[in-house]
Amino acid sequence: MKTISVSEVIGKSSAVLHSDGLILYEVLKRSGSRITLSFNEIVHCTTAFLNASIGKFIIEAKGTNVVLDFQDISEDVKNKIDLVLENARDEKKRANLDASARGYLYT
Repeated sequence: MKTISVSEVIGKSSAVLHSDGLILYEVLKRSGSRITLSFNEIVHCTTAFLNASIGKFIIEAKGTNVVLDFQDISEDVKNKIDLVLENARDEKKRANLDASARGYLYT
């Protein structure tokens, strides 16, 4: 299993930006199917970051044998990851959230 340090990939201790999440996503895509993400040294983390990285990776890996584990995570980050994974795996819920967001943004 390959271990990836989030702080080393993004070069900072705050994993908050969508653009940084996309950087991690690109690393995840190239890392095989058995990955451990280390959140060691991550002080702040947002769902925007997690959606752009882990959420996108899980959505695109659907139907494959990807194993994604996590280490060195706080309870707050664990809860956010759980929410992101649930949303990424539940297509109907994701479609409803997308429709709600479009309705909110365009009315």
